[in-house]
Amino acid sequence: SEIQDLQTNLQAAKTAVTTKGGTVTDSGLAGLASEIASIPSGGSLANYGSITYLDDNNAEQTLTLATEDDFVELCVGGSGSNIVINGITVNKNKIIALTVADGVSYLPNHFCYGCNYLASATIPSSIHYIGGDVFSNTIINTALNLSNVRYVGSGFMSSNTAYNQPTSLPKVDVIGASFLASCTSFNSTITINDNTRIIQQRFLYGCTAFAQPFSVPSGIETNIEAYFLGGCPQFTGPLTCNTDKIASSNNTLSTGNASAPMYVTGVTLTGTYAQAWKDALPDRTSSPYRKLIVES
Repeated sequence: SEIQDLQTNLQAAKTAVTTKGGTVTDSGLAGLASEIASIPSGGSLANYGSITYLDDNNAEQTLTLATEDDFVELCVGGSGSNIVINGITVNKNKIIALTVADGVSYLPNHFCYGCNYLASATIPSSIHYIGGDVFSNTIINTALNLSNVRYVGSGFMSSNTAYNQPTSLPKVDVIGASFLASCTSFNSTITINDNTRIIQQRFLYGCTAFAQPFSVPSGIETNIEAYFLGGCPQFTGPLTCNTDKIASSNNTLSTGNASAPMYVTGVTLTGTYAQAWKDALPDRTSSPYRKLIVES
């Protein structure tokens, strides 16, 4: 029982370290003390970043996100809401830039949601978890470091009419619903980890300008959900089909536009499962229009 108690306490200590942003290997006590010592004083980060906002005279001011409470305050309310950061009341529509400090590992649900004039965001490589509705309804058009992100919640950057940056998620495991949905200016490359297991519904749905090639990850474990690349009338491929986990809905790869010429131009399919996608998604000659062409 003493050994079991020691194991329980060791696991609790490891969990506490990782919760505060440290990393611990599975090699017993080795390295645990140094990891604990590396966590900033107070068991937290020195700060969580900063925001730039316009004051009542439309002059730019900068506020430090001094505590985790300041950081999480950016999740409160929607467009036009007042929030309190570092003791200062700020209207979310006045926030124009954000920097998240290195060492922050997550962006919580609704982070910066409704900051309608947020045009610039800098996030560190330490981010590995992104909650739901993060950066939704903003106008961010700066490149985002998503190099270590494992999980992306639903609504990431959705309804952002400005975003048009190359987007790479080399380690992502799960992509939530409405990823970049209705980003009407988005027409940049998007690269996803080939071991990505899940792509939920409305992936790039309504990205009306999107016309870049896309490769479907080979590691998908469950069927890609509905509306995959739907409402993208400019998308003609090639779509590299590396899996047979197909989103079999009428709006998959559709135009979503009764006047679009997709039935004439079509979407070119390539890759191992190109014919399987063609068989699962028959052509539609009426709205939402879709014609799939297997590359010979």
